[in-house]
Amino acid sequence: MGILSYMAYRFLKFINRLAVNLFSSLDLSFWITSLCIIFISFSIFSNSQKFLELSIYDFDFRWIFLGMLVSCASIYVNAIAWKSLLNWIGFKKNDIQLIPLYVSSNLMKYLPGGIWHFVERLRVLRVHIGREKALASVLLEPLLMIAAAFLWLPFAGWQSGILLLSFLPSLFFTSNFIDPIFRFVERIKSKQIEKVDFNMPNIKNPNRLKIGNNCYPYNPLFIEMLFVLLRFGGFFCCLKGLSLSSSIPFWGWMSNFCLAWSVGLIVPAAPGGLGVFEAFMLFRVNNLVPEASLISILVVYRIIVTLSDFITGIFTSRNKIISKIFKLI
Repeated sequence: MGILSYMAYRFLKFINRLAVNLFSSLDLSFWITSLCIIFISFSIFSNSQKFLELSIYDFDFRWIFLGMLVSCASIYVNAIAWKSLLNWIGFKKNDIQLIPLYVSSNLMKYLPGGIWHFVERLRVLRVHIGREKALASVLLEPLLMIAAAFLWLPFAGWQSGILLLSFLPSLFFTSNFIDPIFRFVERIKSKQIEKVDFNMPNIKNPNRLKIGNNCYPYNPLFIEMLFVLLRFGGFFCCLKGLSLSSSIPFWGWMSNFCLAWSVGLIVPAAPGGLGVFEAFMLFRVNNLVPEASLISILVVYRIIVTLSDFITGIFTSRNKIISKIFKLI
């Protein structure tokens, strides 16, 4: 019995070592995205007959077009929130067009690696405000987005205890938590950025930046909440386009969207949470709405969000009038 236990122990140790080597040799985002796509593919296959019953004429493309316009507007609002975050960090100069920089660099998130939009913003900002503040503006933005998304959750009620999590991300920006949270994210992301940006100074820097000057970022958070609302507005227009919006109460859709969108932002995966957002949304509401219709809406929403990124990015980078207008904001 002792020999069998020893052999079982050695076998499990071998399997563990093999799994560690396998997962470390490939990007974690590859595995997560693959699993999500497999889950979505299985849902599509199991509803193949219902997909055949759907027609393009079932969609009201006026709502789809409106959803694209709202999605485009959300990107500019997100850029304004980022500029407000930079002001909170301590950067108040007007010699950089921050909003055009944000919108035009947003396209780069679709490049392999999913961090090139961060790298581009760091490359521009660190010359003017230093490495620490530039890095803080890039790394704290996703946390601010999540905090803003979670603040919409209470409107949907208790939700089996999810309400208790609503204000947790907002606490990250209080004076007691902001610095250690930033250092934690900094250690994780800086290694990834340094691999692709060789001009990035080493993370080990004895001069530490005091984040936020002990003031809570109310303005950036409020603007980011408006961004999340507009982001959901694009999704809700897709629901209206297939007459699915009444299947769940409005705030129920809002809550599920915020959770799925936040998970897609947190979990390392393809750009924009591709696959993760869709899989989580399917997992949350597939028993409440027709699954084939929901998958169709998720596909349409992914298309209009991607198109809105490209439309706003190209339009802003090529339009000098738009750049001058946002310079005044």
